[in-house]
Amino acid sequence: MRDTGFCTASDRNPPETPMGGEGMANEHQGHRQRMRERYLTGGLDLLQPHEIMELLLYYPIMQKNTNPLAHRLIDTFGSLEGVLTADPEELRKIEGMTPNAVVFCQLLRDVFTRIRLERRSGDALDSYERVRAYFTDYFAMRKNEVLCAAFLAEDLHLMRTCVIAEGDPLTVPVTVRKIVEQAIYAGSSTLILAHNHPAGIARASADDIHSTRRIAEALEVFSMRLVDHVIVGTDGAMSMQESGLLFT
Repeated sequence: MRDTGFCTASDRNPPETPMGGEGMANEHQGHRQRMRERYLTGGLDLLQPHEIMELLLYYPIMQKNTNPLAHRLIDTFGSLEGVLTADPEELRKIEGMTPNAVVFCQLLRDVFTRIRLERRSGDALDSYERVRAYFTDYFAMRKNEVLCAAFLAEDLHLMRTCVIAEGDPLTVPVTVRKIVEQAIYAGSSTLILAHNHPAGIARASADDIHSTRRIAEALEVFSMRLVDHVIVGTDGAMSMQESGLLFT
């Protein structure tokens, strides 16, 4: 082809690869692949907590190096459990956390909780020991105060558990209305209430006792029976019925 002496702008200024850009991208992708292979070959036993966190973050954060963020999360919350049970607002404060990563951590926490509870699905909550064990599992990864209700069949087999209230869980009028709605949905007239003290011991306060008795009385109007109220704290779980506090 004859040289006309003309050239295009792209000919005069060919696009440049940013310094280290392609090489760094390839190196980063290679690191991710090596991390996956380490896990697939040896499982989690060969990985440090921050490396497990880094591996998890590959999925909500597709393009960035997640190693520094993984270190920040473990350093801030102390452990993998600490990260997965952290309040979403606290997670959002960590430099590098994306909305997808926050949701991903919440999802993992809730999936692990669901798996544990599914293993107990259909169990008979017919002893104080079983009741305490069930609700200890239920609240294991929750950092906020929650009131839940477990609805039972006549033979005390578990039918369904749901959250009734969060934050200020024993607001009686609201609580009774929500319990009745959920009981109708579950087709149950027998239930156990439970709430947690995320940073406190498993003890019933005077307000807990008073509110629980009022709820029990209100439920009787709807032919519903409250058989226990369990409190889960950092030191274990207690049954108000077993402790003689449920009824006067």
